[in-house]
Amino acid sequence: ATVHALLEAVDTLGGIFREFASAQRRAIDAREATERMRGLLLASMSHDLKAPLNAVLGFTELVRRNPLTKEQHESLAIIEQRGRELLVLIDTILDSARVEAGELEVSPEPTQIGDVVMSSVLEARDLSVGSEVQIMGEIQPGIPPLLIDGTRIVQALTAVVMTAARFSDKGIVPVRATLPEEAGRVRIEVETSGEGLPLQEREKIFDAFKSAESARRQGGLGLGLGLARAIVEIHSGSIEVDSTPGGGMVFCVWLPIDNTNQAIRSRASRPAISDLG
Repeated sequence: ATVHALLEAVDTLGGIFREFASAQRRAIDAREATERMRGLLLASMSHDLKAPLNAVLGFTELVRRNPLTKEQHESLAIIEQRGRELLVLIDTILDSARVEAGELEVSPEPTQIGDVVMSSVLEARDLSVGSEVQIMGEIQPGIPPLLIDGTRIVQALTAVVMTAARFSDKGIVPVRATLPEEAGRVRIEVETSGEGLPLQEREKIFDAFKSAESARRQGGLGLGLGLARAIVEIHSGSIEVDSTPGGGMVFCVWLPIDNTNQAIRSRASRPAISDLG
């Protein structure tokens, strides 16, 4: 009887292992299917969406070369701006998928933070044409070069600046790059000029499709900020959100001067901040 009971227990255990193996195989198949769908999504969005959108922007530029009325120029400007916004959104979705798959590539090289800040300021200005918000760049002289992928950091910082601009009805959105003493990191602050979010809702704006309702009303789903945080963290940095004395928000992007991939080191003085306007 004891042997019979033991055999039944072994048989039962074998059945459990067979069920586990079957479930594991189904999970592997589902993961492989997800990867195939991801590849199809990337290929489809890269070609089926970006190609015709680029054609629209190209024809917009051709039409602009012809004699047009003021109203027609304004209409073309709107078409071009919205088209560029869609291109940014498509690139954000593509790169977010690459981040999730662990396939986002970065190419670090010594880069001046002033070039990065000004590029993001100019890009954000182009994308926010027509708004009453003024985006200004301020760089503290003497910040040493950082070993970063400048294009990726510009992409991340532009997303942060655009988010701050959405939460600013009017006024100035400053983008300040400083080198705090003894911090060992560069701090880039982007401050809103309008009403911020409650403390319990701030972190949600970094989660794709889980943004707070007030953030959605400002036109954001967390895609850009989520990607921005991923890019900054790849560079061993971080993004924080805090309150301003006026009730707004300030985004703080921290980038290390030295990290495991960087051998650049120099001492920087702290003279007055210069306005790059």
